[in-house]
Amino acid sequence: VNAPFDYIMENMGGLGAPEDDQEPNENLMKGPIAHKVVELLVNKNDNEAYSLDDIQSRFNAQYDELFEQAMEAEKECATFLKRPENVNMLALFKEEAKQSIEQLIELIKEKQLTPIRSEYELTTRFDPFENPHGFIDLLLEDAAHNLVIIDLKWSNSKTYPDKIKNGEAYQLYMYKHAVEAQTAKTVAWYAY
Repeated sequence: VNAPFDYIMENMGGLGAPEDDQEPNENLMKGPIAHKVVELLVNKNDNEAYSLDDIQSRFNAQYDELFEQAMEAEKECATFLKRPENVNMLALFKEEAKQSIEQLIELIKEKQLTPIRSEYELTTRFDPFENPHGFIDLLLEDAAHNLVIIDLKWSNSKTYPDKIKNGEAYQLYMYKHAVEAQTAKTVAWYAY
């Protein structure tokens, strides 16, 4: 990974400027809701994921209910999205999230992947950082039993493919090595 010194110092070394008290970013409020819907769709219980057929069926039959459960679980985000001035944005977001998740399911089908876990927790030794801890948004397995990592982003930024191509996908790079160390399996590919 090509890691510019300023990135390391600001983001990993904790020397970045403090955030100000601005109004919450719309995408930062939408992201946790969309993530939670995916988590509710994928995770059957603490140790097991639904099959892809079950995920598709539940998505088709229960999307509205799952969206409401996600809003309930992410109260701070829901409060922002439910403001009177955001009512049209919320309705549009609900449909955009539905379309995005539908495309995600189609990608999983097309690539013949098996869901393992949404919000897969990992902690591992990763020099030079002591025991980094995180959650992989979506961990899957391919037909050859290699792992696949998908990091979900709720943003209109088109830079994510370039980040991977240019060796600047720091989060995915760390996830890849951490999950390989934790599971002793190979990560075949990762994506945003």
